[in-house]
Amino acid sequence: MQPYDWGRKHLQPIANEWEHRLGMQAQVAREAETLAINQLLSSTIKSAPVSLVMTDRDMHVVQTSDRWLREMGLENAGPVVGRTIYELFPEARERWEAAYLHCLEGNTLHTERMQMQTHDGRQPWVRTEMTPWRNPGGEVNQAAFLGS
Repeated sequence: MQPYDWGRKHLQPIANEWEHRLGMQAQVAREAETLAINQLLSSTIKSAPVSLVMTDRDMHVVQTSDRWLREMGLENAGPVVGRTIYELFPEARERWEAAYLHCLEGNTLHTERMQMQTHDGRQPWVRTEMTPWRNPGGEVNQAAFLGS
C-alpha cells in the first residue's frame, strides 16, 4: 500500500466528519441569526406606534401591535395570534373577504374613511391600508393591515 493510499483510506473519513461538523455549525449559526431577526421583527411590530396586524393567507393573525389590540378592543380577549380575523370579527367576512383576496393578488388597498366594528362593540371611523407581504421568492404569503 502506498503512503498516499493509506492517508486517503484512513484520513478521509476524519476530513469528511470535520467538514460535516463545520457545515452543522454554519447551519446552527444561520438558524440563530434567523431567530434573532424574527424576534427583532416581532418586537418592532408589537411596539409599533400604529395600529398594525399581520395575517397569513388564510386570515390567521400572525402578529399584532399593542396599539391594534387596544384600538380593536382585544387587549382582554385572550391570545389572538393563530385565530382568524373572521373569528375575532365575524361581521368582517362580508366587508373584507373580497378586499383581502385582492390584496393576496399583490394589490395595496386604501380606504380614507370607514366605520369599523371593534370586538368590544365600539364603531370608530378609521383610515386603513391593506398591503401584501411577499416571501423571499416574491410570492404573496401574508397581508398587513394598517389603521389610523
